[in-house]
Formats: sequence, C-alpha cells, structure tokens
Amino acid sequence: MFKYEKYKTCDNEYRSAPFWSWNDKLEKDELIRQIHEMHEQGIGGFFMHPRGGLADEYLGESFMEAVKACVEEAEKLGMKAWLYDEDRFPSGYAAGMVTKENPDYAAGVLEMEKLPSTQLKNDGDIVKAYLCCGEGSFKQIDKPAGPDISDAERDIVIFRIKKVSRHPGFDNQPYTDLCNKEAVDAFIRITYEAYKKTVGMYFGTVIPGIFTDEPSFYPGERGRYRLPWPAGFDAEFRRKKGYDIMEHFPELFFDTGNYRKTRFDFWDVLSAMFVEAFTKNIYEWCEENGLQFTGHFWEHVFPNPLYTGSVMPNYEFMQVPGIDMLFNTEEEREQFGNVLIVKEVSSVANQLGRERVMSETYGASGWELNFADQKRVADWQFALGINLVCQHLVLYSLKGYRKRDFPLSFMDHQPWWKYYRILGDYIGRLSYIMSQGDFVGDVLVLHPASSTWAEFSPNKQGNSLLEEIEKSVKSLVKTLCEIQCPFDLGDDVIIQRHGRVVGDRFIIGKMAYRTVIVPSMTVMRSSSYELLRQFAQGGGRIIVTGITPSYLDGQESQELREFFKSNLVVRIAPGRQSLKKALNDMGNTLIHIEDISGKEPHNIYCHVRKCNGTKVIFLCNISREESYNVRLRLDGQHYIEEWDPVSGEKSVLVPYEHDGGIYIDLVFEPVGSHLLVINADMKGLLSYERPGSGKSVDLINLSEWSGRRTEYNALTINRCSISLDGGAWEAEDNVLLIDDELKDRLGFERAHIFSRQPWMYSCEERNRVYSVKAKYVFYTGERISGEVFAAIESPDVFNVYVNGREVRPTGRTYKDRAFVMYDIKEALLPGRNEIILDTDKYGQLVSLESIYIVGDFKLAKDSRGFVLHNEDGDIMPGDWTLLGYPYYSGSVRYSAEFEIAVDGDDSRVEIELGDFWGAVSRVIVNGNEASILGWKPYRVDITKYIQDGRNSVEVEVVNSLQNLLGPHHYLPMEGLVTPGSFYCKEDVKFDKSGFSGEAVIRVYKGE
Repeated sequence: MFKYEKYKTCDNEYRSAPFWSWNDKLEKDELIRQIHEMHEQGIGGFFMHPRGGLADEYLGESFMEAVKACVEEAEKLGMKAWLYDEDRFPSGYAAGMVTKENPDYAAGVLEMEKLPSTQLKNDGDIVKAYLCCGEGSFKQIDKPAGPDISDAERDIVIFRIKKVSRHPGFDNQPYTDLCNKEAVDAFIRITYEAYKKTVGMYFGTVIPGIFTDEPSFYPGERGRYRLPWPAGFDAEFRRKKGYDIMEHFPELFFDTGNYRKTRFDFWDVLSAMFVEAFTKNIYEWCEENGLQFTGHFWEHVFPNPLYTGSVMPNYEFMQVPGIDMLFNTEEEREQFGNVLIVKEVSSVANQLGRERVMSETYGASGWELNFADQKRVADWQFALGINLVCQHLVLYSLKGYRKRDFPLSFMDHQPWWKYYRILGDYIGRLSYIMSQGDFVGDVLVLHPASSTWAEFSPNKQGNSLLEEIEKSVKSLVKTLCEIQCPFDLGDDVIIQRHGRVVGDRFIIGKMAYRTVIVPSMTVMRSSSYELLRQFAQGGGRIIVTGITPSYLDGQESQELREFFKSNLVVRIAPGRQSLKKALNDMGNTLIHIEDISGKEPHNIYCHVRKCNGTKVIFLCNISREESYNVRLRLDGQHYIEEWDPVSGEKSVLVPYEHDGGIYIDLVFEPVGSHLLVINADMKGLLSYERPGSGKSVDLINLSEWSGRRTEYNALTINRCSISLDGGAWEAEDNVLLIDDELKDRLGFERAHIFSRQPWMYSCEERNRVYSVKAKYVFYTGERISGEVFAAIESPDVFNVYVNGREVRPTGRTYKDRAFVMYDIKEALLPGRNEIILDTDKYGQLVSLESIYIVGDFKLAKDSRGFVLHNEDGDIMPGDWTLLGYPYYSGSVRYSAEFEIAVDGDDSRVEIELGDFWGAVSRVIVNGNEASILGWKPYRVDITKYIQDGRNSVEVEVVNSLQNLLGPHHYLPMEGLVTPGSFYCKEDVKFDKSGFSGEAVIRVYKGE
C-alpha cells in the first residue's frame, strides 16, 4: 500500500544505510558520535564495513565489542545496524583465515602459455601440452618428457593447473575457492557464526542482514591467460556434461574445434558450482538465522564472465539482491549510466518477489560530488528499480591513505554535511514508495549471457562478436528507458528454473510479459528456446534487433536458425523511433510523454508501480543540462496527486483534455523529477484548457552582494623533501611519491588501502623504525594579521618545527580528528617559511602526508606558488577559487538588501537565484532559513519571511572537501577517483565554487 503518512515520516527501515568504513582504531565514543550524526541527517542505518586501515583485529575482542556497542546504540535510535562479512573486500577469505586454516581451500586456476617449442621445460605443474599445427589446429603431445616435434620452430601451448598466490590485499593469504562448499562452510563458520555468537540476539530486528562484497572465482593476476579451476571441477564437469573437459583445453582459449559448445558447458558448470557453494549456501544460512543476505558481485565487467560467469542466477539466492553503482561518469568503464547492471538485479527481484533491491552507490565519484549529482544518480537508479541506497562511504577517519579510499565520504568532515537531511529524506521517501506494490512492465529482454560464455576467450583481444553482443543489449535497454518503456531482463538460468508460457504470455515467476525482445546473440539455451517457441505459437510477440542465434547450448542448430527467419519473429532496426512504434503497435505499456517544444524527451526515465487501484509513476530527468516541458497522457479521468519527496507534502493535479486525450503538464528542470500517485478508483477533476501561469506584477533584481567565509581559509601543501637518518636533504616531490619511494627503499609495504591491515603486523615489523625529517615550504607576502595554523597528522609521531621554532598541538582539530592544529602565527616570517616534521619512529605504520596551512588569509599565485596575504575586504560574487580561496573547503555567505512594500494578504513573494557553484546552497531571509537548494529550480517562496520596508537576504554556498584534499590535477576520466588519482606534480585544478550574484525577487498578486 502507498500510505501517505508512512511516506511522509518514512521509517528508518526505508532510509539509506551507508557503508561505514571502519578504518582505524575503533573508539566507542567516536563510533556513537558518528551514529548520531547519521541519524540526525536522515540516514536510517549503516553497514559496519571493515576497511583498509582497520587497527583492531578483525573479529577479535575489541572489534566485536565495537560491533555490539554500535548495535545497541542503533537499537536506542530505531536505526538498522547491518553486518559486513569480510575484512575489506572481496568477500570470502575471512581476513586470510580460511586458507590459513586449510591451504587446500585456496582458489585454483587453469593457466595457458604459448611459447616456442625449444623453450619447453620439465614443469611439474604442466597437465597438458599441444603443438600448434596452424589454421587453428592443435596436436596433443607428451609432457613433460619432451615434445615429439619434427619442426623445432613451431609454437607449443602448455596448460598448468595451480593455486593462486598469496597477496597483501588478502592479508598475505591466497584467495578462497568459493566453488568449494567445504571452503565456504569454513568462511561461514569463521565469520557468520562469530557474529551470531556476539550479536545473534539482534538478528532480524536491529540487525536486518549482512553484506557480501564482490565474491568471485578469482582467476588470478590480470593480463595472464587464466581461467578459474576450482577443486573437483573436472569430476563435476564429467558428471554434468558426460565428457572430459581436460581433453578440450585449447577450445577454451582458441576458436578451434567445437569451441562454443565447450565454453558454454565450461561456464554453465562453473557458474552453477559458485551459486550452489557460495550464494545459495549463505542464503540458506541467513534464512535459517533470520538475516537478509545482500551485497553484490562482479556485475560491472559484462561481457567478461571471468569473475562470476553470470550474475543474475545469484540474485535468486539473496533476500535483498544488490549491485555496485560507482563513479559519476557515463563514459568508458561506466557504472552510472549502465542500465544493464541495474536491470539485471531489479528484474530478478520483480520476477521472484524480492521487496528490496540494494545499490552501493557514489563511490569513487570524487569529493566534489554535489547534491544535484547525488540526486541524479539516485533518481536514475530509482527509475530502474533500486529501493535501498547504500552510500559509499562514511569514512570513520581521514588519517593517512584512508582519505584517498575511493572518495567521497558522508560525515561531518564534509562542509555540506549539516544540510544533508534534504537528501536523507528524499532518498528515504522514494525508497519507501519504490518498495510498495508491484512493478508494472510487460516487455522482456532476453539476456545474452550464454552467448558471452561461448564467445569469450581470455586469449582473444579485439573480439568483435563479443563487442557486438555487449553493444546490442546495452543499447537496447538504454533505448527502452529513453522511450519510457518499463521492461525486465530474462536470464537463461532463471527462465529454466521459473519460466513457463500461458497462452500469449511469457511468464517468469510473478511477472507476465506480452512481448519478448531478443538482442544480438549467437547462443541460446535450449530451455529458453522451447519456451520462446511455445510463446510464439500462442500468439506472443517476438522482436529481434540484431544478430540472431544459431546455436542451442553451444551446438549449431538449423531449427533455431529457421525459427528466427520465420514470420513468428518481427525484425526491426535498432533505434528509438522504430522500437517505440513496434511496441505501441503491439499494445505494450509505455508512458506517453511529449515535449511541448518538440524536443525528444529521451533523458526522462520512468518507473511504474501499482497496488490495488493505485498506481505510482516516477519520472526523472537524468540530464544535467537539458530541461523539458512535457505533456503526459493519462489512461483515464482519475484522481491524481503529486507527492514531493523533499518536503513530504502533496498537491492535487487537475488534468485537461487535449486532442481527444487527457493530459497533465510537467516541467522537468535539469535533474528534476516528479512522483505521481494516481487513484483509478476515484474520478478526478478535469479542466477543458491547459493551466495558465501566475502573472508577475513586480520584479526586484538583486545585484549588489558581498560575501564572507564561514571557516578558515586553507593552503594544502602536497610537496616535501626528506632527510633520512640525518642525511642530506633530497629533491622535493609530491609527498605521496616521496613516501612510496621511501617505503620501497626501506623494505616496507606501501601505505595503501590494499596493503596488509595495521592489526596484522608483528611487533618486530612495527618496531623497525628510522629517523626521518620532512620539510614543507610555503611563502607569505607580508606578516599575517589574523590567525594562522598548521593542520598536521600524527602528532604522537612527529615533532613540528616552524622556521626552527618548535610548536605544539593546540588541542583543536581541523575538519577531522586526524588533522591536529598547531598555532604557527608567531613563528611565521615574511617570505619563505618552512615546516619540518621530525620523527625517529618512521616505519610501516607511519607515513608522510600533505599538511594544511589554515587561517585568516587569502592566496595569490606567483612564481613561488600560492602565497599567503592578508585579506583586503569581502568576497565578491564569482568563482572564489580565483579570488584567493582555491583550497577553501567550506561556505561563503553572500548578503544583499532590498526594499519591498507589503500590500495585503493576497501577494506571494519568491526569490529565484542564478547559478551557484558548490554542493548545496541555503537561502536566509531576515535571519530565517527559507530553504536549502541542492538542484534546480533555484526558486524559494519567501512570503512568510518578508517584512514591509527593508529586507535582508543571504545566499550561503557550500562546497566540498575536493579543493582541500584533491586531486588537484586533471584526471584521465573526470568523475572517477581512486587512491592512485592523487599523485599530482602541480596543483592546477580546483572545483569551481561560488555564486553568480544573480537573483530576482518576484511578487505575484491575487493568488
């Protein structure tokens, strides 16, 4: 049921639950403080996620005490405390304890190597060897006694079966064989049972479930010609397929023999082993113990099957199936913008009746991700079926490399955090709506996973057929969204288990489809074809948009080829207009909208749900630039309300008649959206003309603004030079490059989220230390009259000297507990200044980092870099990064005044702002907060705050941590920030921040 009161108040059950990165020494008071911060900003829960930098032993006593304390605090606040099943990621190795307990549980690989026959050596790992005979043919030869070769110049192909090696990212152990049920049972016992022992009494109540993160086959080092080879695979393959896969190794890597059949069978067996041993195994444990199994797999590498084979069969065995939706780019390596990923998971949820669908989202988008983009990414996913948002990440600490852990972060170190509630409420309300009722869609797109199995080879570069299969299905599902056609994807394995045909309906679980679309594919599973044949004979409609399949289960099939040539199938050219016409002609469910100006509204995505006589339509504009004024056609004269997810308020919409139909008009600003609730059991009002707009009777342009910062300005110093053990000063460079090189020189692991966890190092490793001095240089133009501090990490490790004068911590911190402030004003000199960090404790757990000069100053750039100067007045409208505040992360309040005569009670006054550049803005009228604005329209009704005569207005623009923490250089792909993105040589890029200074007051009379 779509209950308005429940929607407006929104229980924590439906609010977001971010990844809470446990990445340092866990302190109860700080944990509880951060829980309250999340609660106050409209977040309903959290995933307790051990992450790179954790200092407490994973699953150890202090760690479990922290878990219990957080669960108890969540209970007090009515929040949900979700568990996470690994020390970092990917899941399955239990911080190395699984394979440490039994080395046989390590994952295995089949490795191919091609080399000249003269280089073949006796190798105990070699299981097969073949002579390359030309034209894609191979001759098996003896190994390891030496090849029976008449031509010594020929190449030879050898195959090895071996275990994967140890890796620091897996806490110096090999990854686990997750196709081995015994190994997964050990993982469950070590991890899941440990949580049950400590907090099992909260399972199913305060603790809803547990997150698994990117479990996979793990084929080994990338770039090697490897395939997964789990324990017992050859025996399981022979049992299921009836032949010896070890006699067909070349077909897995080369297009030779009956390779499509061999590869289809290989991935079919392997994928089923993974589902059975890992996903279903844990799903059943969770079912028995009152937990919801959630998380995600390697869904973002399609059409590459190396990690999970096919992800959709796994979603059947998750109470809350989920995905990873990272980055803020729609270009190469896209996740956001990749419709296929989201529809894979939401389709299985629709078909098998899963109420919630989770997305781990926003990670690696960069510190600068603003509210408009956060809304845009969330809206796009809501339209595709997501209804549980897991923000990536809430960083417990910004210390050291932790601040570079695929940012951004959702916590009070962000300048915009205190205004996050508008997004907290927005996400929660839409998540509630998208969790009610049933999805409405009668179009099914067949997923080409079986074709990718048959066409993929780790040995093949530039696979044009595989690329066509990928391009066809991704383009098709995106086009369906662009023509506002709700649809689902159908996976072969899910269809085999849950598919049937009734008359002219193709049924999968709960869903019934009247049209099936087949994108480019070469292989179809025989069970899917049989249902498709029945569907066509019963009058069902089939559309094909690309290459048609010729292989059943990998075997060439004349019957399949003829079927797709018959008149039972409609072939259309891919494209919006042809697809829209075909689906309209077939009577499918589309949302009919048209832009009144004639533009094609392809950026508007939709989602339709129904419950009894009520239907909900969610429409969103995913464009940052385009706006639309659309006419939406309704299917009758029904009662319509619009529910606003920001305010929680609702309003009645009155449609109008036009050209024989019933319509409503909707305006979509960039990243705008509308949530319509339609009650078909109630007849609504109807107008016989399009609604007009109010008449503005007065305009007041505001153009004289002055601004002031609300926090200290900053200068980030990313470069230093070092002296090791009293030696000469070395060349200056980026501090991260310096630290990496120093770690390498001294034999330490580099400081990185994928190095071993701090808790894993032995006393001997911790106690091996060196004396290091690090020198940071900056300049002042004159003596600074205001306060000046240095914010520096690790005060327990470093002694700090400014121009030779020792300074001590003030007890204050800047932005995060890790950034400790030192008062350096009295030690500063006009001109060159140097800060030296001196320690005799430099070692594995100590690193050099940037330092931050903060205080009352502005910056000007000259040949020496950015130089500190005294401020000389207010901050004017424009980009403040160009006005002396390039590193400033905080807010600026711009003030203006205006005169207005209040005339009667029937006037309405609004302010509309021009552009601002930042994460969010706030409008304050006569000292009263009128609104928080994260996206267009930048219009606010300020009637109740206006007084007769002189009025003041403030526009507070808030940016992010981007300009303080970086990266400060242009990246190969904007919107994708990783730990490796921060190694810049020169600071040249700053996120535009500020206010255009354009605003207008409008007065409407007689409304």
